[in-house]
Amino acid sequence: MRAGIFAGSAERLLGVFRYVERVSQINHGVERLVLPVPVLLLALLLVTAACDDSSELPSTTQPSRPSSTSAPSSTTSPAPTTTVAATTTTTGSPTLDGARWFHQGVGMSSATLASSGDIVLADDERVYVADGFGIGPHPEYRVSAFDAVTGELVWQRDDLTTTDSVDDVFLQTLVGDTLIVNGQYDSVTAVESSSGDTIWSFELPEGYGAVRSVVVDDVVIVGTEAPRESDVRPPIVYALDLADGSPLWETPLADGMDLQWSSPPVADGLVFVSSTLSHPNSASGNTIHALDVSSGEVRWVADLGGDQGFHFYPALISGDHLVSMSPDGSAIALWVGDGSETWIQPDAIPMAVDPDGTIYAYAQGVVQLDPVDGSAIPVAGADVLAMNVEGIVINDDQLIVTGRSGAIGIQLPDGQEAWRINAPEGVAPAAVSSSLLVIAFDTGVAVFDLPQ
Repeated sequence: MRAGIFAGSAERLLGVFRYVERVSQINHGVERLVLPVPVLLLALLLVTAACDDSSELPSTTQPSRPSSTSAPSSTTSPAPTTTVAATTTTTGSPTLDGARWFHQGVGMSSATLASSGDIVLADDERVYVADGFGIGPHPEYRVSAFDAVTGELVWQRDDLTTTDSVDDVFLQTLVGDTLIVNGQYDSVTAVESSSGDTIWSFELPEGYGAVRSVVVDDVVIVGTEAPRESDVRPPIVYALDLADGSPLWETPLADGMDLQWSSPPVADGLVFVSSTLSHPNSASGNTIHALDVSSGEVRWVADLGGDQGFHFYPALISGDHLVSMSPDGSAIALWVGDGSETWIQPDAIPMAVDPDGTIYAYAQGVVQLDPVDGSAIPVAGADVLAMNVEGIVINDDQLIVTGRSGAIGIQLPDGQEAWRINAPEGVAPAAVSSSLLVIAFDTGVAVFDLPQ
């Protein structure tokens, strides 16, 4: 048996277990997952493959890493119509009806649950794709940049994480010409968005990995955690200089906690970091920490109570309110100044906020929440109920609603459906540039002309 193979696969196996556990928490609200038989069989197959007693693994189980110039297969097709159906051919290259282009085999399988960063980001020139956990047929170590218009590969890196046993890689944020990427464990790295060349890299403590970040006045504020099983060390929030990656401050939070999977919002000189129990009973409850952007000092802590429960829904700023999802699945508003509770809207998941502070949430359909008292006004109902809504993006006078069965454009203010993209294999929350809509499907990444 090749040295180190079993150790690497065991680490991968633990990652799969924890990934499935978190999926179950999001979909079913359970504290701890009892793995079903199919998952255990999958685990057994992974370990069996890892323990092959031959001295060299065959190419089918140990594929060579792609070269920096080889592009995944792609196809092009006409601009989208009002209703677009996602399809995949049984032989040859994949197709996606209505897509400007579609690349198979990039972006994480089951891409909706990227817990350590984003899978897709976009600007007007390029679309950036990370391969995330690499579960299923996807590699796990690549970041690729594609021409936004043609889909041609611009650059690709497979060396942006340094941990030997786990090569998962994600996207953190895109600001100007700088793309911030991270491995699930080890480092945060800034690369030039046009070339992929490294600008700087910041090494994290052993066992820590970045979760989500935000850029404020040329400072990268990144939340990190120790996500391995049984590791209850506290999350650490770092402030890094965007230009050179030098650390400006670091603030540990509370023992026994992990971070939620959405980017921390910023208001009034504070950054708000949400966390949950890393394991059942590992801490007293869910919390939100308000940190001073310039110094990292903890200004206040809101104790939300509740049990372990990971989610990727954003915390939003609406006027003087921080609006987040509470442990029981309600929308809760806290006063930005001191974290005191101002209102709760039961069974509503906040997902987006527009410039005037109107909050859009999922509550048996899409609703508007009044920023002052949380009262709900329906926007769209039955047409989105079957989607298992996972993200809302505001684009001018439309809401782009994504879920496991596709994406819908909801026209404001009347709430009528403007367009629809059907996707049988599921989609992640969308990325939007000024003219393009980018969607990560379970089988690949597609770019559409932004429907009107």
